[in-house]
Amino acid sequence: MVLRLCCRVGRFCSSEVEDGLKSENIDSNQSKSKEAFGRQTERTALHPMGALGRQLAQDGRLSASSKEIRILLLGNGQSGKSTFLNQMRILHNHAFESSSECSIFLPIINSNLMESLRTILLTMEEQRLELTSVETLKHKKEFLEFFSHEYRPRLANTPQNIPDHLGKIITGIWRDVQLQESYYKAIDLQVSENAKYFMEHAQRVCCLEYTPTKQDILRSWTHTMGITELSFCLEANVFRMTDIGGQRSQRKKWISMFDHMDSVLFFVALSVYNLLLEEDNQTNRMKEALRVFSDLTLSPFLDYVVVMLFLNKTDLFREKLKRYPLKMCFQEYSGPNNFGPAIDYVASQFKDQCTKENIYTHYTCSTDTTYIQNVFLAVSDVLLKQMIDNIGLN
Repeated sequence: MVLRLCCRVGRFCSSEVEDGLKSENIDSNQSKSKEAFGRQTERTALHPMGALGRQLAQDGRLSASSKEIRILLLGNGQSGKSTFLNQMRILHNHAFESSSECSIFLPIINSNLMESLRTILLTMEEQRLELTSVETLKHKKEFLEFFSHEYRPRLANTPQNIPDHLGKIITGIWRDVQLQESYYKAIDLQVSENAKYFMEHAQRVCCLEYTPTKQDILRSWTHTMGITELSFCLEANVFRMTDIGGQRSQRKKWISMFDHMDSVLFFVALSVYNLLLEEDNQTNRMKEALRVFSDLTLSPFLDYVVVMLFLNKTDLFREKLKRYPLKMCFQEYSGPNNFGPAIDYVASQFKDQCTKENIYTHYTCSTDTTYIQNVFLAVSDVLLKQMIDNIGLN
């Protein structure tokens, strides 16, 4: 079953951020397009969960028989699952409404901007590539000096704003033709996919009066370390979501969380089909996601769990297809390098790896909170019906 819906993705997680959001860190030793709706949009438009949930609650049956609906978010690093959790905070817990709460993300956003540009510049030096004009070379020198003498020793990991003049410097460097070519052509450049977003907003971010917006927060990213949980209510139901880090070093924690879960949402970043894995700089990231998904669905612990596949970041995937053929990952692919055929092919590859009969597949993107809301309505619909079947209310 394929639901073509859109959602929003960015990334964040650190112990400081989680403390600020008052989320429960249960591992104290670890820190932490508008797409056509497609085949089953009518499922969301006619979504019955609210009416069904209210009716059951009024009948007194749901409150007597229900339990928490537990959802486990899994996926490789930078797949977008932590942003999904942030969206739930926005939609159901009214998060990120105050400037003080948003300012908690300043260190992460500053790092995404500053560290990404420094990595690109140093990678160009290793490849003996240089910026194209005297002015951008001057900007490069100014940026690296500020990075070494001001940012790293004084501003990094603190909720302090970057001075205004850095915005113009970063914008000038980002617009350099050679840097753009290096950024878009590299397959082993280990910077987060939000680098382009923050470079293009550098003059807004680099300002002493800057406060992160919800969009900035959703776009920000850092490694998820440990295990993070979030609880919220929707209609008459309590949902508990658990997010676990997706890097190889974090996956050993996954199996310990399978027990008592009602659903696993597995996130895949479609946009990484041309990139190499951060952990070894050799393995294709999409191939790694295929392997992990295959291993996951073979687990007997998930025999009675609803598994949903989130093929995520469709917006970035659409843009990538204009520059990189899907054959970079799937050499046997013979279709056109267009969004529709390409995403359907990727979906078929994951389905072929799965031994479970009922896998719900969602095509999701990283730009709109409203669409995440629609996605979760579809998810909650399935889970509520499953719960009703399990407790024999039908």
